[in-house]
Amino acid sequence: MSHTPQLDATSTEAPSRTARDSTSRRTIVHGAAWSVPIVAAAIAAPLAAASTVPTDPQVDLATVVRRPTESPNGAVAGSGQHAGEPMYKGYRDLTFVTTYRNDGPDTVPAGAVIGFGLAFAGYWDSLAVQENPASIPLTDLGIDTSATVPLEEDPSVQVHVKWWSQRVEKPLAPGEVFNLTYKAQLRDRPSNPSGVGFPKYDSLSMRSRSRITVGTSGAVDSNAGNDRDLSDRFFAIDNSASSRG
Repeated sequence: MSHTPQLDATSTEAPSRTARDSTSRRTIVHGAAWSVPIVAAAIAAPLAAASTVPTDPQVDLATVVRRPTESPNGAVAGSGQHAGEPMYKGYRDLTFVTTYRNDGPDTVPAGAVIGFGLAFAGYWDSLAVQENPASIPLTDLGIDTSATVPLEEDPSVQVHVKWWSQRVEKPLAPGEVFNLTYKAQLRDRPSNPSGVGFPKYDSLSMRSRSRITVGTSGAVDSNAGNDRDLSDRFFAIDNSASSRG
């Protein structure tokens, strides 16, 4: 008579349904526990990368300035370095076209500061914006004559520059460009002849100047090398004895 073995609850030959279910649940829970840090790391990686991206607007401000648009009164005499340059004699108004732009990539919030400058501060009376074709809203920040540059005819002598600055009261979009035409009145003689310090020169060579900065806009300028400009060519003002008298 044959005997068929019977499996009881303590048999090791086959796991019970309860055991199989328990094992499956443990496997799932164990796997899930490992997946949590993997998913968390996957989420954290782009967040960490995003946190390194600058939050301030990134911009590249630039400017270009030109010498006077008017015909000169004459030319610098002699055979020196500046001979033949156009020379202007006051009293007369001179106009200078200046370009300002934002090369992006971001928008400059309102608050950028622009400036226009002329050497020999004592020779220039009034400064004004004569033309503003784009109707850029500007706030006058006044005139500063504390900056100096070397005299072209004698670099050992320092010359004061008259800077006139304005704040731009609007955002400047990437690629936005605007022109301003400044009018300056050239005197027939310096306002402080006794303190000019270079009476031996009959003409004084110079270049017009411009600048643009982020000011209070909160933007970051990625390229400060083109924030300032000098006119490509020189011009001169009459400093002859009759002008100094």
